[in-house]
Amino acid sequence: MAVTRSTPAERRQQQGQQGQQRPGVTRWVSKPPGTAAAAPRADRTRETVLLAASLVVALLGMFLIYRAASHDFGQVTADLQSGKILNLEQVTEPEKLQPFMPEMSGSGERAFAARKVWQRLSEKGRLPNVGELGRIRVGAAEIEDDSRLEELRERLEAAREGAAPSNAETESPTVRLFSSAELREIKPELVVRTPGEFRRTFWLWGGLLVAGFVLVHVVWRLRGFQGDQVMLPILLTLTGIGFLVMVSVRDPLRDMMLFRTFAQGVLMGCGLLLAASLVDWERSPLRRMTFVPLFGALGLSLLLILFGSGPGGSDAKVNLFGFQPVEVIKILFVLFLAGYFLDRWEFLRELPEKRAGLGGVPSWLRIPKLEYSLPPVLAIGAVLFFFFLQKDLGPALVLSFLFLLLYSVARGRPTMMAVGAVLVVAAFMVGYQLGYPRTVTGRIGMWLSPWDNAYRGGEHLAQGLWALAGGSLSGMGLGLGDPEYVPEIHTDMVLAAVGEELGFLGLLAVFALYALLVWRGLRAALRSPGVYGFFLALGLTLTLALPILLISGGVLGLVPLSGVVSPFLSFGRSALLANLFIAGMLLAVSARRFPGGGATEAAVVRRFEGSVRWIGLGLAAALVVILGR
Repeated sequence: MAVTRSTPAERRQQQGQQGQQRPGVTRWVSKPPGTAAAAPRADRTRETVLLAASLVVALLGMFLIYRAASHDFGQVTADLQSGKILNLEQVTEPEKLQPFMPEMSGSGERAFAARKVWQRLSEKGRLPNVGELGRIRVGAAEIEDDSRLEELRERLEAAREGAAPSNAETESPTVRLFSSAELREIKPELVVRTPGEFRRTFWLWGGLLVAGFVLVHVVWRLRGFQGDQVMLPILLTLTGIGFLVMVSVRDPLRDMMLFRTFAQGVLMGCGLLLAASLVDWERSPLRRMTFVPLFGALGLSLLLILFGSGPGGSDAKVNLFGFQPVEVIKILFVLFLAGYFLDRWEFLRELPEKRAGLGGVPSWLRIPKLEYSLPPVLAIGAVLFFFFLQKDLGPALVLSFLFLLLYSVARGRPTMMAVGAVLVVAAFMVGYQLGYPRTVTGRIGMWLSPWDNAYRGGEHLAQGLWALAGGSLSGMGLGLGDPEYVPEIHTDMVLAAVGEELGFLGLLAVFALYALLVWRGLRAALRSPGVYGFFLALGLTLTLALPILLISGGVLGLVPLSGVVSPFLSFGRSALLANLFIAGMLLAVSARRFPGGGATEAAVVRRFEGSVRWIGLGLAAALVVILGR
């Protein structure tokens, strides 16, 4: 029997022609592509009310965190006036620095240290934090030429003894001017900004963060935007909490003002959110340019391998020319999968592979024809291979499970998800046994032994658990904890800071916001007027949900730390921009109604309801396990 193959679009056209020829049949008729459907002007009263409530929560949090951060500003101001504390921004000569230098071998060495600090101040103009003094290094020749520098000479000898034999003779080492202990000794007596400067900066950027979301809301009201009315208040609340954490984890007068950079990222992200929400992605040219986003993702991965660098001493390549391309790669990969599954999901379900060479494959697997199943499998294989070369664990895990979930939905069978998950876990365990890459080995080793390991940064998990234990049920209060003791508290471990200061109840509220955001994303996918919008919204929702589960499980010791960030909470401009752009794309999908295929395509989308329901239940079950932990 001959089999006729056609795309879903061709079949919809044939069905429409048949419906016109059959009298007495009532069917839905939609306007042709390019014709805007007449829709009532959107009433965004619900969003207004929820946004006002979120605004009250954000401002109350800002008031509390400022009160905690500024509790000793009166004493600091008095000490600045009396000379007990020195503002590095107001130093006019090196002699003013000498009384604040650490107790070294003698006055000559302290004078030398004061001169080196003065040089750094002259070069930099303005120091971002007192810790910048720890970067000052002194060369061997300078130390050997000055007989007064006894302590620095001892450090130099120790550095030479610890150097490799091949380097000891050919290189002239440098040593840090201040040891970590000396820097801790002098830090309380130095500041890089006054209380007034902090106060102005804090309220300026806190106000701008809030104003960004209000402006988006106003533009939507003016344009009659019909997208989801719950997402924007959720985003304001989450980013508001992130802003408060950035204030809490650093000294307001001596450390970098992370909250300012965070607020700048949110403000720019609001612009991207607004722009993405006003795009009709269902009719976008990307819908038919299936492989263009994939080639873009592979190109960025290749550039990252060739020119990328890692944070600190990590061997993972995540930074490229000042940003993290992985955030863009995730979006491009979702665009590729949405375009690929648009016209091939029925082939993946209905056309099993019957080639003789695969006769040994069990019939119950019903492997689809290779010409339809191989391209996405090879694509994810190439992306994961690049991430293996980049030695970056987190994005590889996110994209692996993202692909498995979307592929399982397209196939209508969960088998691929189960088998793929086992293979992914097995691959990482093999990498751990082989000791490559070093980042993966260290994180798995730290997970297996959080309290006693020799890995660099191996105290992350233990310190995070201590912070959560200190928070208990209701937390220590905004700005009243000690989250600065937890490594990477502003990025990977930000949930530990939330747990310490807001307690289990605060974490429960954060996870409730995350769950509501993911539910609205799944809802937008199921209400999408077309198959492309469905897969696009589902993929984007999973790019938010999977990192939440991975980093939450990592902070609690359920899974190894993966290096992904907590969306909308963690410090990191690239992630903030990408996640707010993703939220804008979800809002755009939620705002569209019956373009092109009309009710016919909407009926097709309803065929995926069962698969999405199981995904939602799976995500909810994982969240319950995390909260139980």
